[in-house]
Amino acid sequence: MPSLSNTQPSSPSAHGSAASSQPASPRQHGATAARPQLSTQQRLAAFLAVNVAFMLVEFCYGWVNGSLGMLSDAAHMLLDNAAIAIGLVAAHVAAKQTTAEGKLYADR
Repeated sequence: MPSLSNTQPSSPSAHGSAASSQPASPRQHGATAARPQLSTQQRLAAFLAVNVAFMLVEFCYGWVNGSLGMLSDAAHMLLDNAAIAIGLVAAHVAAKQTTAEGKLYADR
């Protein structure tokens, strides 16, 4: 059985090192690709949208096929989505600017 501890390439230019004449591709380690940075709120909102879509598909499939297991999992996902929505509200409140006195709008 071959040893798994030696995972280095045999030639120095096999993975686009400095000795290579070709530029590093975005798929190689260490290369930086220009990706838009999403805020915490945007990531939570996107995850919530995808999770709600899966929940609706699961609910419809369970309803049409009479599957109690799918319906109960859709109900479980509903509670998960409620928790994610609470997190989204919390991220929104945490991102709010403070007033001149250093208090949030709810503090008096």
